[in-house]
Amino acid sequence: MNKQDEEGYLVDPVDWSEAWAERTAAEQGIALADDHWFVIRFMREMQLEHQVTPDARHVMRHLEKRYPG
Repeated sequence: MNKQDEEGYLVDPVDWSEAWAERTAAEQGIALADDHWFVIRFMREMQLEHQVTPDARHVMRHLEKRYPG
């Protein structure tokens, strides 16, 4: 079982999985689509590689590659 704090964040990021993300999104009435997964996977890769959640600037730069203009 994934332990979450009072705000719903995972206590231990190691517990994160795509299945957990799907369940958590569904509990909030969100069906994760390809665009969601594009961002989620980017953020997970950055967090795992650098041990820090990417800031908005990095996320926007990454999104611009997918949605230029």
